[in-house]
This record gives sequence, C-alpha cells and structure tokens, in this order.
Amino acid sequence: MLHSIDHDAVKGDDSKEYQELAYTTAVREMLWRLEGALAEEQREIVFDAVMRHDLKTPGEMTPVLQVLREADMLANMAITCVIRGGQFRPDLPAFEVEHLEQNNPRSTYGKPCSVLDAVRNTLDCQGQIKLPKAIPIAKERAFALRGYVETVKQQYR
Repeated sequence: MLHSIDHDAVKGDDSKEYQELAYTTAVREMLWRLEGALAEEQREIVFDAVMRHDLKTPGEMTPVLQVLREADMLANMAITCVIRGGQFRPDLPAFEVEHLEQNNPRSTYGKPCSVLDAVRNTLDCQGQIKLPKAIPIAKERAFALRGYVETVKQQYR
C-alpha cells in the first residue's frame, strides 16, 4: 500500500520541502486509517520504518525496518523493473551498445546511464537480502533479471 506513495500520491510542487511534507503527511494519514488494525504504538513503529527505509544509513535496524527495506528491494527486483526503468527515466537509452557487456563506469544505482545498467544495478540487491523468507524470492527474481540481461546481450552482440 505504501510502496509507491512517492510516485502515486505526492503530486504538486517539485520542491524537496514540499515533497517531504506531502510524503510524510500521506504516509501518516494512510497509517492512521489502520486505527482498528494497529495500535497507535504499532503505527508509530511502522511510520518510523517507512520514513527511514530508503536512507543509506537508517540508524538502528528494527525488525519492521529490516522487513520493509527487504520488501522494497524485492519489489525493485521484480521483472517489471525493466518497464519502470523506462517509465520513470524516459530520457535514458534502453542500453548503450558500447556498454553491452557491463555497466557504463559512470553508472550508479541512483543515476544509471541506461535502463540495462539500472537492471544490472538492481541485481546488487540480492546480496543485501538476509531474511530467510525473502532469500528464495530474491534468488528467483535475480535469476529472471539475469536472464533478461543475458538475452539483451545475446540479441545485440
């Protein structure tokens, strides 16, 4: 429910301040709709995890935060990341012929140089998955993504 709120529910001013306020407000409002399902203390724990889950150094790793971070990585590892890569980065090429075999050296997770680089960067998530129930899901998704990468390479060599 909360995974794509930053893309779906936070519309308007593009300033960082507005985006942060709108995101915080939207998350809190959605969580408070769960009043009957979660006690206030539980909603606060979830809120804290949602607000910290995408930080490079989120601080203390609570069980809820770990589950959320790994669920986020698993969502990013779904084969639809290929479609999302083009959808949310329409100015990127699908791939760069000169970097078909490996990532462009200038490519990073946050700023890939092509959609193919973004997919290869997403594969790095598999090594960060530690929860026993998440490991086989990550393995399956990584297998599918590697297959996609290899197919692109094979078709364009």
